[in-house]
Amino acid sequence: MNVPRIPHLLLLPPYPYTSSPISKDMSFSRISLESYLIPLEEINRATENFNQQRCIGGGGFGAVYKGQLSERWQNLAAAIKRLSRDSFQGEREFRNELELISKFHHENIISFIGYCDEDKEMIIVYEYAMNGSLDYHLQDPHKMSCITWTQRLMICIGAARGLSYLHSGLGEHNRVIHRDVKSSNILLDNNLVAKVCDFGLSKSGPRNQSDTQIYTRVAGTQFYMDPAYHESGILRKESDVYSFGVVLFEILSGMLVYHEKSFGDDCQQNLITAVRRYYNKEPHKVIDPNIRDQIDTRAFDAFQEIAYECISFNLMERPTMDKVIERIEKALTIQTHKPSASIPAARSMIESVVYKLKYSASPDEQQIAASEIHLLAKGHDDNRVAIVQAGAIPMLSHLLGSPDTLTQEHALNAILNLSIHDENKGIIVSSGAVPGIIYVLQEGNMEAQENAAATLFSLSSMDKNRVTIGSAGAIPPLVLLLSEGTQRGKRDASIALYNLCMYQGNRIRALKADVVPILMKLLGEPHGVLKDESLAILVILSSQAEGKLAIGKEAAVPILVEVIGNGSPRMKENAVGILIEICSINQKYLVEAQELGVKEKLMDLLHHGTDRGRRKAGHLLEKMSRLAEQQKLFARA
Repeated sequence: MNVPRIPHLLLLPPYPYTSSPISKDMSFSRISLESYLIPLEEINRATENFNQQRCIGGGGFGAVYKGQLSERWQNLAAAIKRLSRDSFQGEREFRNELELISKFHHENIISFIGYCDEDKEMIIVYEYAMNGSLDYHLQDPHKMSCITWTQRLMICIGAARGLSYLHSGLGEHNRVIHRDVKSSNILLDNNLVAKVCDFGLSKSGPRNQSDTQIYTRVAGTQFYMDPAYHESGILRKESDVYSFGVVLFEILSGMLVYHEKSFGDDCQQNLITAVRRYYNKEPHKVIDPNIRDQIDTRAFDAFQEIAYECISFNLMERPTMDKVIERIEKALTIQTHKPSASIPAARSMIESVVYKLKYSASPDEQQIAASEIHLLAKGHDDNRVAIVQAGAIPMLSHLLGSPDTLTQEHALNAILNLSIHDENKGIIVSSGAVPGIIYVLQEGNMEAQENAAATLFSLSSMDKNRVTIGSAGAIPPLVLLLSEGTQRGKRDASIALYNLCMYQGNRIRALKADVVPILMKLLGEPHGVLKDESLAILVILSSQAEGKLAIGKEAAVPILVEVIGNGSPRMKENAVGILIEICSINQKYLVEAQELGVKEKLMDLLHHGTDRGRRKAGHLLEKMSRLAEQQKLFARA
């Protein structure tokens, strides 16, 4: 299915100066790398001949596969990066990355296992990071909501330490500038320890100069790139600092920098625009709502101040990475010494509260117990585990039907917070909570409906829960909330529907609930804030024959053509994908799109879009070309 894609790599014409020479002791040495050679036979065995089911990532450079190496390589789980022979990252970048990463040794730099250049292959093998890339979590609101503020601070510190090592930890004569710092190049292991990766574009230079400058072609990724470097072609360590500042605000906001959203206003804006707009008067607006209640004000002030210094347009105002580490560690110290429910509660206390919830005959006492569990569940993850183990879910589920709205609210919010812990999701659903959540979604006040939708989108992030939630009747009230709810309600309903529609049976339910007209209306709103979400759901629905018909009936073509011309990169990709699907059942939609000038927009996407956008644009242009040939043949006949 469609997930947010990384903006395309920028490789601009070479700057008219020569690059700083690589120091002798860091030059590429085939002899020193021979011990790292891995035979292609071993790579093929580990990846099952590059089986697509083992593919865990990809982009313009090629693809990354998960593989299990043999005993000779200690049976390591590995990430195997196979560069495409016609990729942006050609042999020069391949060799560059090898010569650098083979010499890196740091906890926060991804570990190098080996490489393969047999039969003109360009393959680099790294340690496997179980929790994937940071941007993988930022793409999914639920996944990001599971990472607490304290954990986010620790991720920031880890990544900063990795970059500090590159800038100053490689010996007296060496400094490496990463040149492509972004959330997709920060990996997370099973303990959420940050690992900086991808050094194909990195440059090395002498450390013994106070202000190392490298004159080079401009390369990096749009939205993360230092404006000063983009304009001058002069690469400095401060360029990495700027990019890292962007990542810091991504982590704070829980969103990718190139996505647009409303921050409480009518207008859509990207993250850094919002940061600069609200920094002085309303900085809290960019905080991820999932962690807002967790953040100590002083910790937030310390964090946002150093993050904002990183993205200063003035190079002299940007801090060193060591200073960044110092300030974020200060924020972490403030945060972890905050007396609050963020510290795990004693198990005996939790068991006592759950006992009161289960066995009290007094509605007032049940309300108090539900309130206490709600607060405990908002805190430490250990609390969430202990509450569920103590058997609270069945009684909380029962209280969802309470005539007392406050009791109902506390019970629902407790379940919502308990669902943050992944292992609780299945228990909540199997304990029979879903009908009660749907009851609140149908009968509760608007705030209760919003929280019910948020709970359903949290629970529906697990594949096995989607069937149960859909068959219990969640989709019609979610569609109604998408149509008539507040902005928050619509957002939560859209994410829940997106998750649920991953299961084919739920797509039919959504279509029967007339979700398509509502999605098209949201997509057609001039200043709509749910365009991205609406397109994502429509992409899934367009895989069904019934979905194609429903979308076609809603005069979708003009709206889709408009998005292809003016939408964000991901929106353009999704709009083209939907257009391809509906054109497959009726060529009149293709004719209509042509008449609306889609060809020019597709040509622009073909030349300036993301890799995925270019592929989709090419596919639709081929359809148009075939149609033109058919029309010529028909005219001759």
